Amino acid sequence: MDKKLLEKYRRGTCSEDEQQYVRHWIEDPANASLLYQWMQEQWYEMDIMNRPAIDLKPVWEKIDDHTKVSADIDFPESGSKVAQLTAFWKTRIRVAATIIAVLLGGIGGGWYFFGQHNDIIYQTSYGEVKRIVLPDSSVVVLNGNSTLHYPALWDNTHKREVWLEGEGFFSVRHKPDDQKFLVHTTDNFTIEVVGTQFSVFEQRGQTRVVLNNGKIKVHLKADVNKKTSGLEIKPGELVEYNDRDQQLIRRKVNPEIYSSWKDNQLIFEDTPLSEVALRLERCYGLSVQLDETIKDKRLTGRMDIQNLDVLLEAMSSSFNLKVIQKKDSIIIHPNP
Repeated sequence: MDKKLLEKYRRGTCSEDEQQYVRHWIEDPANASLLYQWMQEQWYEMDIMNRPAIDLKPVWEKIDDHTKVSADIDFPESGSKVAQLTAFWKTRIRVAATIIAVLLGGIGGGWYFFGQHNDIIYQTSYGEVKRIVLPDSSVVVLNGNSTLHYPALWDNTHKREVWLEGEGFFSVRHKPDDQKFLVHTTDNFTIEVVGTQFSVFEQRGQTRVVLNNGKIKVHLKADVNKKTSGLEIKPGELVEYNDRDQQLIRRKVNPEIYSSWKDNQLIFEDTPLSEVALRLERCYGLSVQLDETIKDKRLTGRMDIQNLDVLLEAMSSSFNLKVIQKKDSIIIHPNP
């Protein structure tokens, strides 16, 4: 196997015949040692500190689903860096080829950490907040139960583009040549940035953007097709969009409220309990069942994100509610 062909495969520039040839070669256990040596060389050349953490448990589950290979594997803790995987693979060379196949190209789509699509993927679990430094030194703080992905190769000749599912706070670095930075949420909604700070929330086809400072534009797919300039947002403004009715709503807000989670704070200012429930689900990974009759009641207050009991007590006493807290859920309804 020519290493140049392997590198070509990793970059996603192989023909279909070349892809098939490389995949067969990777899946042959006889080639595991050569693969290990090549991957080790590649890791030393990569910018390891800016690579995402990889949890091998779901990777192995994906391998097992497709190959029916089984092995006694002691998984390292979630959050281990790629560079730390070398010792793990040295002691398990008989399954290295299969794991490398997943990390190089994925099996059945989705796990493209270093794959054919050249995407780097960050994922957070419920209650987890992750700070990510992008290749251009822009920073994204990713809230719980969220996913961010972007092309592994960024340069000055292409737009800087990321795709967000969930919630994130962006500090985008301005480029001297005004190179665009695009954040895609749903298929129909894109945020265009020059250099600024803003928060984005996306869930179930609804996107909310709040601008802290700087300047951004939001584009609907229909606007792009018509080559219109998009809607410019000013600092302190919130824009909401829903895929269902495809309408943009703009209003003035306090931006701090919508990005307080990144500083481990929860701030509510005349916030409907329906919105409070969504915040609890994302921050704590709990299923919140809210009685329909109280969804429009509004809460104002500030508290540490660790003090869930304080928040629930405040809701209970303020609105005369009964709050039932179970292991994975919260049930809130009016007191009889």
